Amino acid sequence: MTKRMKTNYPNIYKYETKKGTRYQVRRAYVINGVPGEFDKSGFKTMTAARAKLREIEEFIENEEFGMISNPNITLDEYYQKYKEKRIFRKEWTADSLSSIDSHYRNHLSNRFGQTPLKKIDRHSYELCLNEMLHVEGLAEESVKTYHHLMCAILNDAVRCGVLERNRLSYVKIRKEGAKPKTKNIDLANYNLFMDKAKEILTKQNYAMLYLTTFGLRRGEIMGLTQKNVVFRPDGTFIRVLLTRTLKRPDGKGTKTPSSERMIALTEEAAALLE
Repeated sequence: MTKRMKTNYPNIYKYETKKGTRYQVRRAYVINGVPGEFDKSGFKTMTAARAKLREIEEFIENEEFGMISNPNITLDEYYQKYKEKRIFRKEWTADSLSSIDSHYRNHLSNRFGQTPLKKIDRHSYELCLNEMLHVEGLAEESVKTYHHLMCAILNDAVRCGVLERNRLSYVKIRKEGAKPKTKNIDLANYNLFMDKAKEILTKQNYAMLYLTTFGLRRGEIMGLTQKNVVFRPDGTFIRVLLTRTLKRPDGKGTKTPSSERMIALTEEAAALLE
């Protein structure tokens, strides 16, 4: 075995290889009274080794090191840890959590949930993606969404030292014969649609539909209140300050701070809101 030499940094060692100096991180820990050790070699720079050591120290301090000490942790088990971190850091809203949970439960957990992370292989995974595309008939964009979620989970596992690498990176997802959706609509069809909507919808529902033409999101329209509509001599305006969704019926702020804005309305839109 190549001789390891101490460095100026505790828990970091160096050794020589044919390709130059490499670094090793070794850190002892105790979980529920049971001692263990994190040991990883192959770092090309001291900076990389120190970064990994800091990461490990954080896991120990936050009592998250159990994930690393369990080499057979399954996808379901790791997803729960991954989800808890995102919720604790407030990176996911209630609506995001609901959507992501649904994607995971219906398309990833049912296939790989009980499989240890280290045993999820690229070949089996690609077969499952092909099944989604060509047997289940799912849209290409939907399958890409599920794939991005899977990669986010595995990339987190790599950062946490649970996996050496993400074997599912750079998987190509393409549905043969699928044509890109045309999202453009000509003026004649737009007018035809709006005229028909005005004919069959209630005034309130038509007003909600009409407001989407000003770039408002659904949640922003549902979050409008009387005080957000400003009637001025130079026109009618909407202050976009609040959104409402199924998971946040009492309302919350806009999606991003920059989404707070004033929108000038046409005379027709103003009349609908009076």
